[in-house]
Amino acid sequence: MKAIRIHEHGGIEKLRYEEAPEPKLVGHSDAIIKLRAASLNHIDIWNRRGLTGINIAFPRILGGDGAGIVADISDQVKTIKIGDAVPVSIQERAYTSPIWYAPEP
Repeated sequence: MKAIRIHEHGGIEKLRYEEAPEPKLVGHSDAIIKLRAASLNHIDIWNRRGLTGINIAFPRILGGDGAGIVADISDQVKTIKIGDAVPVSIQERAYTSPIWYAPEP
């Protein structure tokens, strides 16, 4: 898949549009969302610049909010199904895992 990623902290010149590995399910309550819309907010800019004090792994796909279609789900996900249109909100886990997910309500 194609993604805009950073490999180190810095300005917008650090953004790279490149091939990235397809995400994989790692937990029992995860979902993989094929994004149709994504946003960057102030936290993403601060992370790119290294200002949050949060240690992030590189390379890193930035983005905290979006919307898309459910592409895959783990075994314990019951409230959404493959093909559903969903909003996406990345919480704390996004700083340790590259997987986009739609949290269970």
